[in-house]
Amino acid sequence: MAARLAEEAAESSMKAKKAPAKGKRKVSRWRLAQIARDEKKAKEAAAMARAEAAVVQRSAEKKKKRDQVAREERQGLDARQKALADLKCIVFSYRTEPLPVEPVTVEDGGLNSDVDGDDADSEDWYTETDPAAEIESTIAVRKRMEDGA
Repeated sequence: MAARLAEEAAESSMKAKKAPAKGKRKVSRWRLAQIARDEKKAKEAAAMARAEAAVVQRSAEKKKKRDQVAREERQGLDARQKALADLKCIVFSYRTEPLPVEPVTVEDGGLNSDVDGDDADSEDWYTETDPAAEIESTIAVRKRMEDGA
């Protein structure tokens, strides 16, 4: 009995598969072709959207990379200029005392080779004395000072 019920159920399911559903008609070949064309267009549109999204993403990544390279170049230029400025500051910062306002000149009482006064250097402006004679003269001056004091 169970086998017969199973056979009847199988037959009814086969009939159900072959028979169209209630309220539905068979689909014509023209309609099947149209559905296939619509599905193909939808697939193509989806593929184009994916490709376009990939292109947009790649171009955004390239733009980001270009911006980053430009930023690094600007930072590198700024860093080089700052380093050069720092080097200039270091080179010229070793002076701790200010420079004199007036240029250094020979004072009036200083040694001057212009003995004659004719603004020409003379070779004999310096005379060397005998050191022994100079010592004797200073000793004599000291004795006179001690005796007189």
